[in-house]
Amino acid sequence: MKLYVYYVLKFHLEQKKRNLIGNSISITIKYSRFESVTRQTPLIDYINEYEIILSTAKYLFDKNYSGKPLRLIGVSLNNVINRSSYKKQVSLFDK
Repeated sequence: MKLYVYYVLKFHLEQKKRNLIGNSISITIKYSRFESVTRQTPLIDYINEYEIILSTAKYLFDKNYSGKPLRLIGVSLNNVINRSSYKKQVSLFDK
């Protein structure tokens, strides 16, 4: 699990360096017999926060891991845009 946390942190820092945010996280689980599972979940807003990426990826992994030996785990931030071009829509009903 420590290697997984390291991988997600490295991924987060690369996206942060490139000033990217996204509104969906996906994981890919590849097993030793070349079977693979890919799962994705949308997020409420565009993000690039390490804690959210890690907890969401961990949730998807725990929900979908079959217990078989692993060959690869991948994490992706999807629907990415540059943070400087992000315009958050304000609701008329929020206080």
